[in-house]
Amino acid sequence: MALVACSHAGPSAGPAASTLAPLVVNHRALIARKPDLQAPTVKIWNIQQTPSIRVNLVEMRGHLRRHMHPDAAHSLLVLEGSVRASVGEQEIVMNEGDFDSIPAGVLHDYTTIGPSALLISCDAPY
Repeated sequence: MALVACSHAGPSAGPAASTLAPLVVNHRALIARKPDLQAPTVKIWNIQQTPSIRVNLVEMRGHLRRHMHPDAAHSLLVLEGSVRASVGEQEIVMNEGDFDSIPAGVLHDYTTIGPSALLISCDAPY
């Protein structure tokens, strides 16, 4: 996937700031820079952050621990690869193009199927 595109909802606190214009981020240029967060199983690059939403590009390898977002709905779109997700008590497999939206306060975790997966992650409100 060459481009990641998001519409801009307002002033951004993140690295891709713009004023009321569409936000287009080149995927290769984004991952060429140091991730905003890096752990053994995940690299995260912030695409957009406003008071109402945070959008990240996430590269996963292995398992991302069980967690929840107490004050925000959490949504994922799989760009590349596949992940097994536990959402509450439900187990699902997500492949390229699949989307899930998890209500605030619901426990969830993800494990890659294969060596890695590339995801768009959104938390709203942020």
